[in-house]
Amino acid sequence: MPVYNAKQYIGEAVESILNQTFTDFEFIIINDGSTDGTLDMLEAYAEQDTRIRLINRENKGLVETLNEGLALAKAPLIARMDADDIALPDRFEKQYAYMQRHPDVVVLGGRCIAIDADGDPLTQWNKLTSSDAIQNQHLNSLSGSVIAHPAMMYRANSVLSIGGYRKAAYPAEDLDMLLRVADEGLLENLDEVVLKYRVHVASICASDKSRQNKKVFEIVNSARKRKGLEPLLDIVDPLTKPIEGFNNDALKYGWWALNACYKKTAWKYARRQVLHAPFSLDTWRLFLCVLRGH
Repeated sequence: MPVYNAKQYIGEAVESILNQTFTDFEFIIINDGSTDGTLDMLEAYAEQDTRIRLINRENKGLVETLNEGLALAKAPLIARMDADDIALPDRFEKQYAYMQRHPDVVVLGGRCIAIDADGDPLTQWNKLTSSDAIQNQHLNSLSGSVIAHPAMMYRANSVLSIGGYRKAAYPAEDLDMLLRVADEGLLENLDEVVLKYRVHVASICASDKSRQNKKVFEIVNSARKRKGLEPLLDIVDPLTKPIEGFNNDALKYGWWALNACYKKTAWKYARRQVLHAPFSLDTWRLFLCVLRGH
């Protein structure tokens, strides 16, 4: 688990790992030069649980931290985790058992519940489960990885054999790794929720979306070239188009929550949208749909 200035959420993230029903693991946490008091919290957890192996050093960035963790890991299976997410208690148990039964699977993810900064549910992600469907999506779309990075469990030797993560692929280093490691074996998702994935303004998905989209475009077409496929064309400017056409998070999250039947969360964002843009037709369309429940 790479960590950088995650004081607000680090407690939930660490405890969700320490409380796994599968208990035989080493928990490598690399504090990547945090300056907000995160280190104090991590040191307290490390004193309480000997499974934690805490590394503290100056800031080097996410990709270098990921590769450092790969080099430090002793086990043949590695589970990724982020400092602001929450793993479900049986995540490791289910993923470990599946990978033991399926030695041809090199990367295994699972379904995720997207949550907001308050921990309220927004929607569910990663419904594709088979390796063929996942690889097809990765090679033929510009939507990014359909295996959530912090939900992955993968075989260490497979990822190490391709050279780990590439710094030039940031901030889409996970998709780049998946497209390369797919030559080593199967990529799959469990058809069960394994993680609560937090979406908030400090996350890469929110703060660096334009740069990430451009990198996805480069990575996908590079992978297609390696396989002798024609490049995807940048039709309708997918690099700058707002996600799903929404121009603010309250509207987007409100629709996500409503469509996923998280009505309490939908109400929260409908009310917030009214305050944000009371004269917008989109605001009242969302409000009325939440009011009637669909």
